Amino acid sequence: MILISPGQKSDRIEIRQEKDLYLSAKSAMHFIASFEDVPDASPNKGVTIGQIHNDAKGVKRPLLRVEIAGGNDIRVVVTESYLKNEGDVENDFFTSFDEKDRIECIIKILGDGDELAVEIKNLTKNEARVISYNLSDLWKTMDGNFFFKAGAYTQVAGPKTKVSYEKFKFIYK
Repeated sequence: MILISPGQKSDRIEIRQEKDLYLSAKSAMHFIASFEDVPDASPNKGVTIGQIHNDAKGVKRPLLRVEIAGGNDIRVVVTESYLKNEGDVENDFFTSFDEKDRIECIIKILGDGDELAVEIKNLTKNEARVISYNLSDLWKTMDGNFFFKAGAYTQVAGPKTKVSYEKFKFIYK
């Protein structure tokens, strides 16, 4: 499966899960993909490739997002608050990235009510990292409305990012 973004700031092409998830049930999104024409104009922005979001009223940003920033780093951004410009934001570098690298990404809701995990492997470079995150009490109030999505959500104007999936699945336990 191949997706190509429009290439404009805040434009996206994505696969969105149509299921409301609870933090007390195990679930995951798993994909292997390569990415081409990733924006590199800003070291802090680029293209979002995976998220846990929430569609409850008042939610203004994702709980967790995986992004390729500056065209050469894959990082995970976790927010403490669903309101823009409120709460702490955690940024974790996971692996380096070059055009057409094969990336495996697994984003998990661990099912214990307050923990997530992200595993990212750069299969081309044989680099990998796994980190678990605890959710804030504020995010827990939005339970039952979480969902996964993936694709190419460009944060800056630039080239049309191409995502080539060799594997993609949602997992529910």
